[in-house]
Amino acid sequence: MSTPGRGYVTPVSLDRDSFMRRLIASLGHLNEAVLGSDVAGAYIMNVGLSMGAAIEAEYKRFWQIERPFTLDEYAHVIVDLKQKIKGNFSLVSRDEERVVVRTTSCPFDAFVRESPSLCFMTSSVFGGIAARNFGWAKVVLHQRIALGDPGCYVTVYLKPTPEARAAIGREYTPEIDRASPDVAEQLRLMDSVRHLRRQLGETTSRWEEVVRGASEAICVMEPDRRVLFANGAWRDLLGVEASELVGNHVDHLVHPDDRAASDAAITRALGGERVASRACRIQHRDGSWRDALASTGPLRDEAGRIVGAIVLVHDVTHERDAQRLKDEFVSTASHELRTPVTTIKAIADLLLRGIARDGAVTTEDLARRLEMIRGEADRLALLANDLLDATRLGSGKLSVHPQVCDLAEIVREVVERRRAMQAGSGARVIALQPAAAPLPVAVDRARMEQVLANLLDNAIKYSPDGGEVVVALTADVDRARLTVSDRGIGIPEADLPNLFTPFYRGSNASTRNFGGLGLGLYVSRALVEAHGGEIAVEANQPRGTSVSILLPPAPAEGA
Repeated sequence: MSTPGRGYVTPVSLDRDSFMRRLIASLGHLNEAVLGSDVAGAYIMNVGLSMGAAIEAEYKRFWQIERPFTLDEYAHVIVDLKQKIKGNFSLVSRDEERVVVRTTSCPFDAFVRESPSLCFMTSSVFGGIAARNFGWAKVVLHQRIALGDPGCYVTVYLKPTPEARAAIGREYTPEIDRASPDVAEQLRLMDSVRHLRRQLGETTSRWEEVVRGASEAICVMEPDRRVLFANGAWRDLLGVEASELVGNHVDHLVHPDDRAASDAAITRALGGERVASRACRIQHRDGSWRDALASTGPLRDEAGRIVGAIVLVHDVTHERDAQRLKDEFVSTASHELRTPVTTIKAIADLLLRGIARDGAVTTEDLARRLEMIRGEADRLALLANDLLDATRLGSGKLSVHPQVCDLAEIVREVVERRRAMQAGSGARVIALQPAAAPLPVAVDRARMEQVLANLLDNAIKYSPDGGEVVVALTADVDRARLTVSDRGIGIPEADLPNLFTPFYRGSNASTRNFGGLGLGLYVSRALVEAHGGEIAVEANQPRGTSVSILLPPAPAEGA
């Protein structure tokens, strides 16, 4: 007897063309318009189980073994099989409880995008071979090219561990004689279902079309909380096929803090009550939590007996995010506008009290107070401009009027103005690293000054413990690069994707300690991109942040 080893190559003839021919020949029996997707999916799985049994037998004949596969042999068969049909599968890990496989290309190409249920052909081949050789198997499709993911990520559980029982996927029974049912028997079953559907009439068919096409995710649960039916909207809500939910308990998908209320709602539904619009959080297959409103009610048979519970789930994640941003904006804007107004009022009151007390205010004191009022008025003007620009962006009316300018000159003037404003205040030092030569760019000078001012404001504001702010200019291949760096509080990595979202504030920057509306980077990116440039934020190590702007050079004269 021989067993597979490192570098072992089997001569099993399973080229892609023959495999596809067998697949198309099998699928030729299907007519989803007549049979329905559930029956078609079941048929696809059973075809896969039968194909897996034949493939398994071919490998065992070549290796001259009659015993079940070992773990290494099983892993070798899965990877070798998929590579032979141009699947580019690779083994991620394996142990006594699971085998994990991934791929970046699908052997069925466009076929799976047109009919995602074809994924269950592969999963049934994996699961069927595992069930026959290890006594139990469950396949979970974590990522699927068929649903638009960059690759497929598949776990085959080999033992009924708690993790496996909780997973969403296709479960294969431990009975070997049931692991590969006879296809002819399945066809007879499908024929019976087709006749039954015809007898039910058009009313039932139309009801099914409404339920399956509804925008809300709908499922029917049996009294033991297993899913009996689910419509296609679960793909949008959870990123899984509805058929993957059928037969599974899904309470583990509900946020731990919401499970008690969810279970209570189902219990009430099974007792004949209706529970409307209950807030809960449900986990997407990518690990994120979706906000949802769930309504639950009893499902009755023709005699009026309660035979299950029907659950309707509406995704409100986007609505909640929008409301949260709105609330945060109103709170932040109120705080930001109130602060300079309060300061101006306090200074005016102080001056009025001085005049009322002795009828005179020194010139020096008056000048100092008026300078403070002007600074706060400038702050109000900046806030108003940010709000106005954000509104223009939302309506697509933010415009720029570029002219050829020297970026180095613009930067130098803005830095000098900021240094003059900070003179004697003890604020952060601004260091300028100029370019070796002029950097001609086609920009709207006022808008580019606004961008740099925003970046300097952020760098200074988020450096409460000191450290200089560095403004560097360089010629980067065929573009001009402007970088503003600081050694401040930095940006958590999780916040980086959201920095350019309007009104977004970093999780480590409270509105109490760090002012602003969260519009600076949002507006700055729009202005930079309007000039054909790019803007990027990078977290420095161990502290601080760098924001870089890349601008195309000014076109040559006559170009």
